[in-house]
Formats: sequence, C-alpha cells, structure tokens
Amino acid sequence: MTMQTDSGNAAGYPGQTPTPATTGNGMAIAGLVLAFLPLLNVAGLVLSIIGRRAARRENRSAVIGTLGIVISCVSIVFNLIMVVIAIVLLSYTVAQCGDLGPGTHLVDGVTYTCG
Repeated sequence: MTMQTDSGNAAGYPGQTPTPATTGNGMAIAGLVLAFLPLLNVAGLVLSIIGRRAARRENRSAVIGTLGIVISCVSIVFNLIMVVIAIVLLSYTVAQCGDLGPGTHLVDGVTYTCG
C-alpha cells in the first residue's frame, strides 16, 4: 500500500502521481440509457460505440458499451418493424375507405369511419 504525500506524489515513487480510479464510462452509460428510448436509440447507438472505443483504448471493460450497442440495434430493428406494420395497416384502412366511400361502415365485424 502506498501513502499519499502533501505534494500529491505516492510515497516511495518520486515524481509519479497516482492514477485516479475510473468509476465508469459516462458515454457508454448514457448510450445504454438512450438505447431504451424509441426516438433516441440511434443517439444511444452512437454514444455506446464511442464509449466502447474509449473503454477499450483505456484497457477497461467494454461490457456496458457492448450492451448499449446490442440493445440499440435490437431497438432500432424493432422500431422499423413497427413503422412498417403501421404503414401497412394505414394503407389498408385508406384503401378500404376508398372502396366504401364516406360514412360509417361495418365490414366483417370491423367498423370503418371514413370521412
């Protein structure tokens, strides 16, 4: 165990300052948090990549950055699938209203209100 001197040097090692302990990578943590938010998952992906690269450059664990990358990618794919489904359903509804005309219609147990 080394002792600190008043000058900030570790006792027994003149001229060397102790390396501060890193408590985590802020970029990777921010990327992981943003990965769960639907409109911010692309920003989460970018921050996770930056955090992972910084951690590997400093020879620290890159688990948080890697987890943020994976969750961001899964979230982006899921959001794209949901957008495609919404577009298909909306186009189907618009086509039904085009065929049925204005008003309220009951087709196969589904009510369409076209205006």
